[in-house]
Amino acid sequence: MRIVIPKESYPLERRVILLPDAAKRLVQAGHDVFVQSEAAMGIHISDEEYAAGGAQIVSDAESLYDLA
Repeated sequence: MRIVIPKESYPLERRVILLPDAAKRLVQAGHDVFVQSEAAMGIHISDEEYAAGGAQIVSDAESLYDLA
C-alpha cells in the first residue's frame, strides 16, 4: 500500500498526520510511505527523521498526490 503524508496547508497549522516512528513501522510492515518535504517542520521534526525510518521525501504536494 502507498501512504502519502502531505504538509498541512492552513496558515499557522503545525500538526502532522504521521510521526516518524509510525512511518517506520508502516515501512517495516511492507508499505511505501511518502512524506511531503517539511511536513513536520512546525513541530521540529526534520525530513531526515522520516527518511531514517524508510519513508521517501517528496518535494511538493502535486508530486505527492501523483503517487497516490
